[in-house]
Amino acid sequence: MPLDWEHVDLAANVIRVRLGWDLKERVFVAPKSKAGVRTVPLLRVLRDRLIAHRLRSGRSSGLVFGGGDVPFDCDPTMATAKKAWKAAKLTSIGLHECRHTFASLLIAAGVNANAVCTVMGHSSIAITLDRYGHLMPGGTTRRPTSPTSTSTRRWPRVDALRVGGGARPVCLAAGCRRPRG
Repeated sequence: MPLDWEHVDLAANVIRVRLGWDLKERVFVAPKSKAGVRTVPLLRVLRDRLIAHRLRSGRSSGLVFGGGDVPFDCDPTMATAKKAWKAAKLTSIGLHECRHTFASLLIAAGVNANAVCTVMGHSSIAITLDRYGHLMPGGTTRRPTSPTSTSTRRWPRVDALRVGGGARPVCLAAGCRRPRG
């Protein structure tokens, strides 16, 4: 995602998603759907990191990450993250799994399905419920694979991951991992 400082509102604690990036064509594009244009709440810990990054980079306009007109390349970021996860004895996850973890944390915090749908940029609440309904109050860990099917498959669960001394629920099916050991 090509994040521009113009779309980061530190005073309101939000990020406004307005652009996408086509990796193949290497151009800015509109989000995939109308729902992709959205406002995402900015967690305090991320806000603090963005402020520090802004001060370190000396830039208050243009792209938040990356250089010139090209958004950041995630490969160096992932290499740094993998080192940190290894040092913390955690299995590494990708950026998309981080997105699933964020959605799982929203649900665990009691955010309603419609708000999760909006923040995640899903084009319909059906997508949100299909992906995360099992994590919501009244959800189940086993569901039929289709309305007419008698077979079942294992659905993801929320487990606790120790982070900074506190338990944080994480959706393991989205690729998130418990600490090793």
